[in-house]
Amino acid sequence: MSKTQLKKEIASLTKGQLQQLVLEAYTARKEIKEYFDYFLNPDPQALADKFKEAVAKELDRRKRGGISKARISVIKKLIKDFASYQPGFQHEIDFQLFIVAYGMIVEQSLYFPEKLIENLTSFIESALELAERNEVLEGTVGVVTRMTSDADHGTRTYRRYIKSALEHFMSTIHLPKK
Repeated sequence: MSKTQLKKEIASLTKGQLQQLVLEAYTARKEIKEYFDYFLNPDPQALADKFKEAVAKELDRRKRGGISKARISVIKKLIKDFASYQPGFQHEIDFQLFIVAYGMIVEQSLYFPEKLIENLTSFIESALELAERNEVLEGTVGVVTRMTSDADHGTRTYRRYIKSALEHFMSTIHLPKK
């Protein structure tokens, strides 16, 4: 069913029927219950913590021999699901940067294939784009720069990928002249 069809169906319902539909959906689907719970009592930090825990669980997946089994598709879905709650752009930026930073921590004890590192650092550009659209680029660039300069976190390869993503993004934008 398309959104247009759904709108037509909803418009034809009485207030009582609509209330019944919402209550049935609330009890029938965990995802709908979670959405309504957040909608009625928004707590972006608690939501972020829940999603960060899911990301951590995914990034901590491992094969024998200490090789990462993290699936980038799962992490992308978590980002999309988190954003669907509309927690605010700063929470979305922080969440994406958390993924990269947590990856840097885990990568010190697990072997991350280079493709996984490349995919994880793609979230840097996504966070920077969101920061630029919302005029908080300077602070976000500062956070990313600190990530690349701390030799105690992440391998040199990981930090090089992050630095490269930052440089690539900065080369594509036009900063206003002061």
